[in-house]
Amino acid sequence: MNHLLGKSPTMRDRFRAPTRPSGEPYRRLVPVHWQTSFLETIQKILETPKKVRPHTFRFEPTLEAARANSSFMQQCGGLRQAIEAQRGSSVYFGSEFRDAETLEPLLKSHFLWPRVRSLLTNGASYPLEPIDEEERLLDVAAAVKRGNHKSAKDNPEAFSKIVSDEITRGFYLPLTTRFASSLPGAEFAPQGFVTQGTINEHGDVILKNRVTHDQSHKWPGSKTSVNSRTITIKLTPCVFGNTMRRTVHFIVGCRLRHPKTRILGSKSDFSKAYKRAHFDPETAVKCCTVFDFDGKPGVLAALRIDR
Repeated sequence: MNHLLGKSPTMRDRFRAPTRPSGEPYRRLVPVHWQTSFLETIQKILETPKKVRPHTFRFEPTLEAARANSSFMQQCGGLRQAIEAQRGSSVYFGSEFRDAETLEPLLKSHFLWPRVRSLLTNGASYPLEPIDEEERLLDVAAAVKRGNHKSAKDNPEAFSKIVSDEITRGFYLPLTTRFASSLPGAEFAPQGFVTQGTINEHGDVILKNRVTHDQSHKWPGSKTSVNSRTITIKLTPCVFGNTMRRTVHFIVGCRLRHPKTRILGSKSDFSKAYKRAHFDPETAVKCCTVFDFDGKPGVLAALRIDR
């Protein structure tokens, strides 16, 4: 076959860096127009101020805060109206990002921009099959009575510490049990507690506590869960499914070209960026969970995109 097709290049040949003619300097790259415009757009976005005013909600892991938030929501007429009353604050949709109008010149050509724009202006949501109202109420009563998973109950101090931290960050809104249970469309999911291995900045494997939000738990009333009713065909398709494979190929190529050079890599936790985005109010009330405020039962509604 070699005399017909020629000799197949080795992996080292495929990844070999091109050589420079002896004594000839590398040509200096001059930015073209679109590159200059791109950088100018980013600079303009960075220079655009973002003002955030104080909010009315109380993000404290206390029953007093839960009562104050429930009272304020009741005065406003619901969660959506309460959020609208705090427009411009950190609880409003997209408050931790630049405004959609500011970002549009940079992102308008991306095929996911319409969805991102909607997320920044209206909050995030996911398509769900409807649930029977009587069955939903049975599920709520069962969730309040059952509480969280056994793993969370067996580790009360560590569990409470993590959740309390997320409350103070504004990810969860404390509410009273009676008021949260009466919210239209409210649904509950039990939380759990797990200890997993992770890597620190020195490359050492260490243990890390995590809290889980079990949206796959099926309640006896409807015998369904939020996840089981998700209309998957309407979800945004995954476009980064081959990222790990391409990264591994790149690392192998670097090692073949530079067999004795250290290869440095960085880790960026993009999932944390999602926790800066808000749910729309109708979705937020479907992400409720029970939580004890110093031994007194209460409820948390997830205002941000959860784990």
